[in-house]
Amino acid sequence: MDFNGAMNYLDDLKNLGFILGLDNIKKLMEVMGRPDKKLKFIHVAGTNGKGSTATYISSVLTKAGYKTGIYTSPSILRFNERFVIDHEEIDTDRIGEILERIKTASEEHNIQITAFEAETALGVVYFAEEGCDFAVLEVGMGGRLDATNFIDAPLVAILTNIGIDHIDYLGDTIEKIAYEKAGIIKKGSRVVSYPQEDAVLGVLNSTAEENDVEVKYLDKNLVDVTEIDIHGQAFSFKNHNDVKIRMIGDYQPYNASLALMAIDEIIEAGYPISEDDLKEGMKTALIKGRFQLLSSNPIVIVDGAHNVQGVESLVNTLKEIYGDKKHIFVFGTLRDKDYIKSIEMTIPLAKIYYTTRPDSDRALSSLDLKNEIVMKGGEAVAMGSTKAALTAAISMAKPEDSIICFGSLYQVGEVLEYFKEN
Repeated sequence: MDFNGAMNYLDDLKNLGFILGLDNIKKLMEVMGRPDKKLKFIHVAGTNGKGSTATYISSVLTKAGYKTGIYTSPSILRFNERFVIDHEEIDTDRIGEILERIKTASEEHNIQITAFEAETALGVVYFAEEGCDFAVLEVGMGGRLDATNFIDAPLVAILTNIGIDHIDYLGDTIEKIAYEKAGIIKKGSRVVSYPQEDAVLGVLNSTAEENDVEVKYLDKNLVDVTEIDIHGQAFSFKNHNDVKIRMIGDYQPYNASLALMAIDEIIEAGYPISEDDLKEGMKTALIKGRFQLLSSNPIVIVDGAHNVQGVESLVNTLKEIYGDKKHIFVFGTLRDKDYIKSIEMTIPLAKIYYTTRPDSDRALSSLDLKNEIVMKGGEAVAMGSTKAALTAAISMAKPEDSIICFGSLYQVGEVLEYFKEN
């Protein structure tokens, strides 16, 4: 099938719904010859920081000379972004070719798969057939029953910051959510984790004990940030000195340090990585929409902060770089997010908001968002689209102004498209 046919196929699968479970993808991988057996996996679960942590690790492994695939979601601009080998996205024709084989295998063996299971199978087949040494997999939702968890014990299992998310699927308490995410911990794996709250620690440690493994936790006190501006950060962690990263955000040195812990585990497992390659890999790692500088005149930054934790980090980073300076915000959000809290956190730093409606059925209207801001004492103008909001914000910006776009990953894609066109 061609690329359009492949996207139509995935859309048809999405219409069938979303189901957590491993039985069907395991059956599919069996009939396709278990391509996962050819790969060494780094498996990343958590609530916040999965994408950036996975990206740091993938970038270092590539720089060290290991052929490395990375599977992440969602994509921002193109579907191809989800499947990358050594910084190169999968070719469009290859997507259609592999998905056609997946479709045939599932239909011939009467295996009903979801869209995410098909996408996961696509990534694993692609990485295996291209001869990757490592595959870095970002969990889609949860961990225990997530499609990526069909694999045997990964070389390293990584738990990023765990918080409340997807309560309709994962459970309504932090303990239940932690239990689902801890499902990637398996006997024979090395395990590293972000520092967690006590309720989460109990679950992770219990799961680790059941699988006869140890969880090594990041000690934030060992992370020493020495430099930060809109172009990047520098920090030291344990024996890794003056590590430079391009990704901004008060949380990024911690995500990067967690990635360094995983890399140290990979080295201990027998895969050499020089300190020079490690530092260069960390320096070149970049993920779209994570406090990304898009323009210097005027300054325009896009950040995928779409939940309370993300917005809190955005605010902290802005304060660290700019102090109490007021900013022009381009803000669009989904109805099911805590946008009231996001307004309350950003209003002290707001010169004016231009509100948008991201391209999603779940989006809050720009007018409703504007009204909520005004009710909280802020100044806001409702715009019909992200493009219109950016155009207005840039036209009114003074040389000293900075424009900060945040609120939804859907909006991140629209902002990047705007700058690509302009």
